[in-house]
Amino acid sequence: METEVCKETSPLSSSQTSLGSAGSNHNHDETSSMPSSKSYEEECISRIFQVLKLCDSCESKIIARRLMINGIQNCGDVLEQQTETDKKKLLDILKIYVKQYWDKKISEEWFHKFLQQQALEKSTIYDQIVTRTATYGSSYMKDDTLLSLTIQFLCEFDEETMKKGDVFNQIWNTLINEGRQGIQCYKNEILGELLKEQLENEQSPLYLALRGYFHQPLENLFKDKEVNIVKDDILEIALDCVANHGWWLGLHHDKVTKSINSTEPGKFETLIEKLKEYLTRQGLPIPIPNQSSSGQSSVPSLNTSALTDAKSLSITSPIPIPNQSSSGQSTVPSSNTADLTDAKSLSITSPIPIPNQSSSGQSTVPSSNTADLTDAKSLSITSPTTKTITTGKSDTFRPGHL
Repeated sequence: METEVCKETSPLSSSQTSLGSAGSNHNHDETSSMPSSKSYEEECISRIFQVLKLCDSCESKIIARRLMINGIQNCGDVLEQQTETDKKKLLDILKIYVKQYWDKKISEEWFHKFLQQQALEKSTIYDQIVTRTATYGSSYMKDDTLLSLTIQFLCEFDEETMKKGDVFNQIWNTLINEGRQGIQCYKNEILGELLKEQLENEQSPLYLALRGYFHQPLENLFKDKEVNIVKDDILEIALDCVANHGWWLGLHHDKVTKSINSTEPGKFETLIEKLKEYLTRQGLPIPIPNQSSSGQSSVPSLNTSALTDAKSLSITSPIPIPNQSSSGQSTVPSSNTADLTDAKSLSITSPIPIPNQSSSGQSTVPSSNTADLTDAKSLSITSPTTKTITTGKSDTFRPGHL
């Protein structure tokens, strides 16, 4: 790649400053090496210019910002002629930038306290995540930096796990679909006491990160002109429930339905319709219970257009026991609750077939699973229920994605 090269670059100021800001009480020694006469972004760009021997031009700034956003690993064309020593210098510059970015661009005080705790108690993991961010940029941040970093710190993924992406993506998708309760599916990834804290403490990093993730889209749903639920207390109740149980179960929680129906009659149904539209746009599953002839809810059908690449299906209990029809195909009876009184639940891991619609429009369960369901009262699928949504890389500078 050809770049504009200068014999000299603007010298950096020799004045020094610490990272501490009005909204934060934390400092990290490495980050104090950035001079204060310019913004930390400008200083990072200037130092990149020095290492790459670039002039202060628009083209050079684009190159520097690409490194800052996408990381060294995703800018191979920029570094193909650089020595290993220069690459190491660039990595160190970007690590300082990442720490300063977290300090100055993230306003949530709870996250700064969490970050400080991680730096002090788990310095190796902390440095690993800083290095990963400087190396791969926004690749692992998806659409929410705080939630992504919280998951990485809690689960302590190594580089091989992150590169494969399967576990990280599964945990991410499960948390979006099921809220923080979904983290119970990954007990092997988080130590027992830490897991208990995340599930029970209303000030836990995971709970606060999920509240932050859901807040804006949930508020947008409430403010939609066709919904127009303006009471803040209802929004807070809904936000708590969604952070705990995910989009679908959260908004269908008794606390939410009672609050809306008692003060905003007729608006809950409209809210759910808008939620379906939002979930469809996001590629998230929509469980829709079907009514049998007796009026009893049977196996939920799902918006299969959102499950094109899904590996598993989540079905909530209770469900009726499948019977064998004369054709050998399993069908769901309209009423069989009397036989389920003492039945135990059954856990089946994915993948399983998505329920099919019979000619009558009723969901049927594939016959291959009937032998395992003889005494089952409920069917529990514990693995994630959505396809992986990959956030594409961008060469456009977006301050909110590091």
